[in-house]
Amino acid sequence: MKKLLLVLFVLPHVLKAQVFESFNFNGALNANGWTTHNAGTVPSPQQTLTSSSDQGNSLYYTGLPNSTGNRNTLVAGNSEDVNKAITGLSGVGYFSMLVKVTNTTGLSTTGDYFTGFAATSGANVTIFAPRVFIKAGTTPNTFQLGVQNTTGGTPSQTYGTTEYPVGQTIMVVVKLNAAVSPIQASLFINPNVALPEPAPTVSNSSGTNTFTNFASIFLRQAGSITAGTGNIEIDEIRSGSTWESVTPENSCITSATINVATCNSYTVPSLGETYTVSGTYFDTIPNAVGCDSLLTINLTITTGITYYADTDGDGLGNPSATTIGCSLPVGYVTNSNDCNDANPTIGLPTTTYYQDADGDTFGSATATILACSLPVGYVTNNLDCNDNNPLVNPNGTDIPDNGIDEDCSGTDASSLGSIIATYEFQGNDCPTPVLGVTAQPTNATFSDYAANGSSLVCASAFNVFNYSGFNTSAAIDPAQYFAFSVTPSSCVGIDANMIKFSHRISGSGGSPTVTVRSSLDNYVADLYAEVIPLTGTVITDTVFLTSAFDNVNGSVEFRFYVTNMASSGATYRHDNVSLIGNFNTLTPQNFYQDADGDGFGNATVVVSECAAPAGYVSNNTDCNDVNALVNPLSVWYQDLDNDTYGNSTVSFTGCVPPANYVLNGTDCNDNNVAINGPATYYVDVDNDGFGSSLDTGMVACSNPGAGYVTNNTDCDDAENTVYPGAPELCDGLDNDCVNGVDDGLTFITYYEDNDGDNFGSSNSVSLCEAPASGYALVDGDCNDNNAGINPDAMEIADNGIDENCDGTDNYAGLTDVTLSAISIAPNPTSGSIQLTSTVDMNALVKVIDLQGKVHSTLTWNGKNISLDLTQFTSGIYLIQTVENGSTRIDRVVKN
Repeated sequence: MKKLLLVLFVLPHVLKAQVFESFNFNGALNANGWTTHNAGTVPSPQQTLTSSSDQGNSLYYTGLPNSTGNRNTLVAGNSEDVNKAITGLSGVGYFSMLVKVTNTTGLSTTGDYFTGFAATSGANVTIFAPRVFIKAGTTPNTFQLGVQNTTGGTPSQTYGTTEYPVGQTIMVVVKLNAAVSPIQASLFINPNVALPEPAPTVSNSSGTNTFTNFASIFLRQAGSITAGTGNIEIDEIRSGSTWESVTPENSCITSATINVATCNSYTVPSLGETYTVSGTYFDTIPNAVGCDSLLTINLTITTGITYYADTDGDGLGNPSATTIGCSLPVGYVTNSNDCNDANPTIGLPTTTYYQDADGDTFGSATATILACSLPVGYVTNNLDCNDNNPLVNPNGTDIPDNGIDEDCSGTDASSLGSIIATYEFQGNDCPTPVLGVTAQPTNATFSDYAANGSSLVCASAFNVFNYSGFNTSAAIDPAQYFAFSVTPSSCVGIDANMIKFSHRISGSGGSPTVTVRSSLDNYVADLYAEVIPLTGTVITDTVFLTSAFDNVNGSVEFRFYVTNMASSGATYRHDNVSLIGNFNTLTPQNFYQDADGDGFGNATVVVSECAAPAGYVSNNTDCNDVNALVNPLSVWYQDLDNDTYGNSTVSFTGCVPPANYVLNGTDCNDNNVAINGPATYYVDVDNDGFGSSLDTGMVACSNPGAGYVTNNTDCDDAENTVYPGAPELCDGLDNDCVNGVDDGLTFITYYEDNDGDNFGSSNSVSLCEAPASGYALVDGDCNDNNAGINPDAMEIADNGIDENCDGTDNYAGLTDVTLSAISIAPNPTSGSIQLTSTVDMNALVKVIDLQGKVHSTLTWNGKNISLDLTQFTSGIYLIQTVENGSTRIDRVVKN
């Protein structure tokens, strides 16, 4: 132990800041040293991100020591508060962290808080001071940070004016001065870590709480998917009592960790702190070679070690005669190597065992012992490559890019993985003869490379995949692309991280756009979309794949689309297309049929698969797999009156309820079989018995009162003559709520009659009931301001007035003659007219307009003749009857 500390003290660069959390683990925070103190309504544990970021899998800020481990993420819409205990702070405390907001989803304009100090730790956390707030900026894709001092009284937040862009890592330092009254919180954003403490970005002293104990730091994801803490990545949390302790420069190392196993108690050298309980402790070594250093102690306290009896005094212990203590008793030794403790000349050990100092069941190749039987702390293998770390052994999980070979494979895994397979096209034919990968991997199958699209034409080229006929428009043609697919083997997942490929546009191609999409989202999102500015030049590009491609255990296809090609005759070629990533072994497990889709499986129908087949779930607790309403979470309600409606206040949760329980809990009176479930009541303003179609209704066990009904079919709840089935009235309303206003009523055309002579002007209106005076049923009045002028008026010849509206101041040059009595009906007419004589006629009949044009000529033989005026335009026509040289003129009004 002393030697280890001496090594720590003489390191040339020792950290002057206490690293509180670098998230050097995988999975949920509450399984790695953090405690959940509020899981919300639906627990959504905060998780570390293991994808690539600023530096490895971590966030990084210029001037700070190199980041390690992974990073934490807060997810919009998730709900969980966690905290981690801190020690050694009083009066004034600082903490810092790196923050990256990935997008503004979930951020409101009013803000919410996500971190701060707390006065307690563990499962119950109280008094947050301060709270760091975040909200959306006024500029798109930006955010603002602020601080609130305490929670008591009427607190408020103070925000900085700077709007920071999403996707950029910023450093946040928080200072709480609890030694003043009121206590004061300060927020520093993006400080220069090489300089002393600057003026804060903002400060806040609102709130009335005091703060006497710096017990923990909390992280909070809360709110909704549209208004809360949003999507935030957090890393490199540091806490301390000074500015320098949370803003370390890169000249110091991050930390030192020791693993100690001792008897009864342990005292830290140089510091004098004594611990008597096993656990992990953080101690700061002040001014170690110019700056503070954090010492992490993984401490195991034991009640003693095992000593072995040496009866025959040969220095070898009897493995079956032991005692436990903190110091060596007389007559005992620390080894168990005696094969015969009754004879000092025999019983020497001959079997080699390997020390397992870290207890991971794998032994050190360099720390061996000869013994008669397996000693405590030893194993029979020597496969451990680091016997001081239980996480490092042949069964360990290698954490990519952290500089540690956790699985003893000889190298540290890369998070990006290696080339899984490559398409290297060979030949000079169309299509290229070798379309498959150079070698199929052990754990997956790659398809042949394919060109899809009726317009694509293979253009022969040596050792490349080369086609013309691509899209010259800007829109992607979903049926035209290059493509390949990969299908992992059973119980294997592919962690696909990137696609590397070489491509080239021929000289006539212009500047087309190449887009890559995948089958994971049915080819919707762009994984890559780049304008190719160079023609005739081979370009090597990389498609970086998102976390959606982590651990894919089904077939996935990648497609390359080309748009905006300058000429359909230009060619586009591919070569050396490689998929880069890792394989993960998936463990088979039992899945149970969920026939009714309620999330609970049937214990009698089980399959063992690496992933749940369609219609299967991982639990087997369903009690009725043909009824989704019946499962272990079903709530049953007491039904005393047996009307199949239950009492909502008396319930049972489970598969099999007591007698007289039902799934319906809406009974309004469980003691009266005639009264059961509630009804929906709708407002009926006009009291016509029909509720408003705009009302969403009120659910109640009884009618709320006058003005409510149980239907909402009224299309106009302000008119009591309007409701479904009402008689249609001539009132300008849709009384029956179907087919429109005044439907089914007879409409008649009326003509404006200002002079009251029963002939109207050309101004008309169509009405379903007779209007007031001032309208006539026929038009044709050529002067609607003089009752003496109309088609029936007596013509006074040569007075300058057309009294009968025939278009002339006379009788159009016609000579009245006396013919047999002739009548015409109907007149006015909208179709045919009938000419009737009291005697047989042998005459010629013509229909003439007022301009003298003859429209029809007929021969009249007999007493009756019909004239069809249906196709004639509206107006006045002259009916000329000529018989034996005599002429008769009659006027007819055609509507």
